[in-house]
Amino acid sequence: MNKNANQLQRDLDLDPEIRELESDFQLWKAAFRDELTAHLAALQCDNDLFGFALEPAEDLGNLHFITCVGRESALEDRDSLPQRFSHVEWRGFLPPKDFEKSLQYLEDIGKKYHDLFIDSAYSEDTKVGAAFRRRLYSEMLEAMLECDRRGDFRNIWFKIISFSDFNHSIQLRSFLRLNCNWRFLTNCVCLVSKRLGSFMGKIGRRVGEH
Repeated sequence: MNKNANQLQRDLDLDPEIRELESDFQLWKAAFRDELTAHLAALQCDNDLFGFALEPAEDLGNLHFITCVGRESALEDRDSLPQRFSHVEWRGFLPPKDFEKSLQYLEDIGKKYHDLFIDSAYSEDTKVGAAFRRRLYSEMLEAMLECDRRGDFRNIWFKIISFSDFNHSIQLRSFLRLNCNWRFLTNCVCLVSKRLGSFMGKIGRRVGEH
C-alpha cells in the first residue's frame, strides 16, 4: 500500500465509519481506473495533443475532478514554456461524461463523510480528511502511471496533476514521476533551442540595425 495511505489504514480496525469509507473508496478507485483508460483510448487518434492534466477539487466537501488537454494548435506561442506547461492556459477542459461513474462515487463520498473530513469550526481538513486527500491524489497518480506504462497516453508527452489555485505536493510528485523520461526531455530541449534561436535572431537584427 502506498505510504500516503498508511495514516488512514491504521484507523481501519478502530472506527467503523472509516472502514465504510475504505469500502466506498475502493468502488471509486476501480471505476476511476476503468474510466481513465477508456478516456485516454478515445484521445489516442488526436495527433494535435501534447499535454494532459488532471485537476482534482480542492474542497473535500465537494469532491470532483476535471481533465484538460493541451493542443499544439491552440497555443498562441508554441515556444512559450509557461504557456505550454500551465494547464490553465490551454483552454482545453473536457466534458465530464467519460467519468460519470467515478465522479458520482466521489461526489457521494464527499457528502457522506463531510463531517469526518472537515472541521467546521476551523474550516480546514481533519486528520482523516488530510489523510484521505493524500490518498485520493496518490491513487489518481498511480492510475495515470499505470496508463503511462501501457502507452495509453500515446502522443501526449506532458502529464500532470495540477490545480488552478491551490498548492499541494502531488503537483511536483506527479510532474517528476510522469515526465522523467527521454521523450519529455527531448521535447524540452527542442523547445528551449527554438526559444534561444529566436532570441539570438532578435539580437542579431537589432545589432544589424545599428
